[in-house]
Amino acid sequence: AGEIAIRNKFFSETFLYLCEFFDEKQIVSTVKNTFSDTTTTAVLVAWIENFENTREVFMALVECGNGTTKFSEKQLTELYNN
Repeated sequence: AGEIAIRNKFFSETFLYLCEFFDEKQIVSTVKNTFSDTTTTAVLVAWIENFENTREVFMALVECGNGTTKFSEKQLTELYNN
């Protein structure tokens, strides 16, 4: 996460969680808490799974308009499953 930020000249916080499963609740909570800083306008969310012969990558850009976001667990689940 830090390397992506540095290479793209993002001057922001980075978070990395090690989880056993795709945790929509934790991701949505972290994104919403990140937007509590009014200078934050976008959050890049990524899930990477690398287990035995399974390789999976999911990325989503969540943007905040007018200081609010309607990002929900349901939306994240729909994006992840499509």
